[in-house]
Amino acid sequence: MELYHGSNTVFKKFKIAKELARNDWETILPEGLGIYMTSDREIAKSYGKIVYNIECGAIYDFSKAKQAKKIVQRFLLEMDDKEVLTKYINSQASGKSFEGVEDGDISVIGLITEIWDLHEERIYSSGYLFDLLDYQEDLEKNWQTFLKRKIIKYFQKDFKCNLYISKNVENIKIRGRG
Repeated sequence: MELYHGSNTVFKKFKIAKELARNDWETILPEGLGIYMTSDREIAKSYGKIVYNIECGAIYDFSKAKQAKKIVQRFLLEMDDKEVLTKYINSQASGKSFEGVEDGDISVIGLITEIWDLHEERIYSSGYLFDLLDYQEDLEKNWQTFLKRKIIKYFQKDFKCNLYISKNVENIKIRGRG
């Protein structure tokens, strides 16, 4: 798959740093800090005169609700050892969250928080004998770490297309520029 990254800066390696992010309204995207890419060269050009051709690793595909749900299930299987959220993943409310990601209304980065918030009343009334606030915080941190393993593909509503973000520079390499 051919991906592109647009910039006005010449560099040999990617770096993820807050000071490198553009701070105008057009670039404030819901997925936060990372390297943004697209399969559309013209969109990449809109971010800078230099368009980098990107070689990428594995992808988490959040552009379809069904795929997003599978990814979250894989995460919960690994990280939700007390099965707090796991039991709610097949609910209609959670299904709406996955559809929201597919439509670009809910960010991938905030998906676990969104699902937790939807079921919070039932979670807290279930009588768990451990600190649920700490558990939620740990799940959210682990979600951030989990997402760094691969490139995230998601639908960007404003551009009406799929974009890709890497939150880990090890997942991508510059193949060339032009």
